[in-house]
Amino acid sequence: MSAGPLLIHPYLMAAHQILFSLAHNIAEVRVHKIFYPLLITLLITFLFLFVSERMRCGRSKSAAAGSIFWLLFFSYGPAEQLLISRLPSSAGFPFFLMWLVLAYFIMKKLSASSADFDKIGKIFNFTAAVMIILPLSNIFIFEYNSRANINARQVETQNKTGPASSTETPTALPSGASGGSPDIYHIVFDGYPRADVLKEIYGFDNSDFINYLKNKGFFVADKSYANYGTFTLHSAASYLNYSYYPEILEGDQRGARSHDGLVNLIQHNAAARFLRRLGYTFISYNTLDCVIYTADILMKPPEFRRGFLTDIYSDSFYNLLINKTPLAIYYKNVSRDFDFSLSEGLRTLCAYMFGTVSELGLRGGGPVFVYAHLPVPHPPFIFDDAGADFAGWKHFDSAFGDANLLVKNSAYRDKYIKFYINQVKFVNKKAVEMIEGIIKNSKEPPVIIIQSDHGPGSDFNFSDIHALTPRGLYERYAILNAYYFRGRAMNEAELKRTGLHERITPVNTYRVIFNEFFDAGLKMLTDECFYATDKFPYDFTGIEIK
Repeated sequence: MSAGPLLIHPYLMAAHQILFSLAHNIAEVRVHKIFYPLLITLLITFLFLFVSERMRCGRSKSAAAGSIFWLLFFSYGPAEQLLISRLPSSAGFPFFLMWLVLAYFIMKKLSASSADFDKIGKIFNFTAAVMIILPLSNIFIFEYNSRANINARQVETQNKTGPASSTETPTALPSGASGGSPDIYHIVFDGYPRADVLKEIYGFDNSDFINYLKNKGFFVADKSYANYGTFTLHSAASYLNYSYYPEILEGDQRGARSHDGLVNLIQHNAAARFLRRLGYTFISYNTLDCVIYTADILMKPPEFRRGFLTDIYSDSFYNLLINKTPLAIYYKNVSRDFDFSLSEGLRTLCAYMFGTVSELGLRGGGPVFVYAHLPVPHPPFIFDDAGADFAGWKHFDSAFGDANLLVKNSAYRDKYIKFYINQVKFVNKKAVEMIEGIIKNSKEPPVIIIQSDHGPGSDFNFSDIHALTPRGLYERYAILNAYYFRGRAMNEAELKRTGLHERITPVNTYRVIFNEFFDAGLKMLTDECFYATDKFPYDFTGIEIK
């Protein structure tokens, strides 16, 4: 190429978002993950500038075009999320078309401009360099501190027990952690109600299943409630971070409408972070409400795989990068894993989850933390009581909704209750098989949590707090919540020590586990319930369930 001013800014802009994403997720992502995306973006930049030089387009102007392109490319996802939080209909292809028009307009103006791009290039160089230095500094500091902590831990171990082991030691063990590391299974049945709700509202006696749990050694919290009842995301983000809102949110978000904050809390949840430091492998499933791409192992039915590109999209870090770019359009609309709107897809997912959870303890390589959030017995109604295919969703105007989105009159309510009971019966049968398998395949008694995120909604309203009824709140918030710790029923002294009691709520689930098995010293929180509408998902109101 011909001599001219040093133009490094397009390369820096190509690398910036990759390094930025790593820096903001450095505790969850290994540094080597950036190799392939960096190689691809830097190679594309080189080829673009090389071709532009051969076409005599002007080095400085071409470099500016390259930097602006990468800025537009990686701001696609955040811009889309910002817009759809205010205008949901703009999601997907409509926004993609708007983005193409904007990109074309900017590039056309740039091409026609007679500005001094040599001077502009110097400004771009300085700006891009500053943008790169910040994430690089964060990455370097984290890596340095991590290695320093590991070395300090090894020196401490050597002083106490002799030469340090070649096995890498976790960078920060919880204070007072004990030696036991049982496999931990958190099984969530979406929308599974408490036994008294099933009996009083649904006319179904669930004592056989509850007695099975108790006889197996589970403690069943007979008066447990969900902390949050509107959305699965509310509940999951809260119990996986074992705290209430707004403590786990950044700033006052009561006026926000996007669910991105909840999704981010689930992706980078405190429970997985805590257990990873103790050598646990975090395993989750490609499920319905929120796929946890940050899991160490993401389980997916073979039917949901469609080749190499789909597997890349399932990787947590690559998924994060792709969702920042227009490439997300391809994955979400052209090569998506499986259409979850199809009842066949949900049946496939349920069969896969029920069939594989009990085998995860056999994989070896240290203890596992399994989070399996099954989409049943929540609507759509796709199973009869024996688990056979059932098209119950066809009886409703909105096949895949719930609560006031699905139940619009007494006739719908009667069908809702009937079909819900069928799916509860199916879940009970499969849950027994799964629990037996988990216990059989565990080398030592595992920790098993059988829980629900919220209850059903035959009389619940997502949108209006004034439309809530005592019956609807009771139905929605009274949930199944059972704990299996040591392979036997705990006596009163053990229950008191662990903090388990009949009204315990999911926000305290991991506080109990981490205190009991790892001496974490976490304070138990007051068990409370909150409501937020679907329009303002962060504006919570405390409620009492009667």
